[in-house]
Amino acid sequence: MELSEIVFSKRRSVWNDLRVILHLPRAAIVYSYIVLGAAFAPVIHWDRLVWTLVAFFFGLQIGAYALDELKGRHASTRFSDTHLKARAAFGLPVFAGIGLYLSYVYSWWILLLLAFGVFTILAYNLELAKGSFHNAFWYGAGWGLAPVVGSYYLHALTFPPPSIFLLGAFAGILGVAHLWKYGITKCYHSHTCLDYASDKGETICHGQRCANRLVVPKEVSRLQWRIIDLEFAFVLVLTAAILAWRLGF
Repeated sequence: MELSEIVFSKRRSVWNDLRVILHLPRAAIVYSYIVLGAAFAPVIHWDRLVWTLVAFFFGLQIGAYALDELKGRHASTRFSDTHLKARAAFGLPVFAGIGLYLSYVYSWWILLLLAFGVFTILAYNLELAKGSFHNAFWYGAGWGLAPVVGSYYLHALTFPPPSIFLLGAFAGILGVAHLWKYGITKCYHSHTCLDYASDKGETICHGQRCANRLVVPKEVSRLQWRIIDLEFAFVLVLTAAILAWRLGF
């Protein structure tokens, strides 16, 4: 039995694999960033917000995460390559189609945001250019900065002020920090850890050396999961509070 099979021996049910590959907490944080961008716009257009959330569901949870699993089997699910390719082939066109629709109806500048989103999904998750885009910077830009700035623009249809870019930078930094904390709970790159020497393992964007992540005591792992849950709750409560303030509650 390989190390990855030992590490993920408890993840053998289809429903558990589905839960893992959807990355619900991390995706919910991205959705919160979209809501934050809309909340700071002069006017919140609820139809545009719904379209954006639906687009990201298909682009991120259906398409991007399938490509990420296809490329490196980072979550060690039992889904076949054919299944993962089908998910990506369905999710990404829906994401792009919604983006094209919004561009046609509201502003052709949205095409730039759409192009950046598609490029980030492909370059990051497929580790194009020898993994040059699979790093903390592109993760923060694609799943933190872009959702905030893009959502604001879709509602305001004007170039975002510096404060929105700062908010997007905050979202990107928080997203990377949140992602890294997964590194010392379970090594989602166990096969990569075995392939790379420990000094090269530090280039992986998901945290510190994989070699160190595989031997973290359970007590530390449990504490880290509590921190992750608290950060998840922090982002959701902060988003809800700002949205409630924006609506006058």
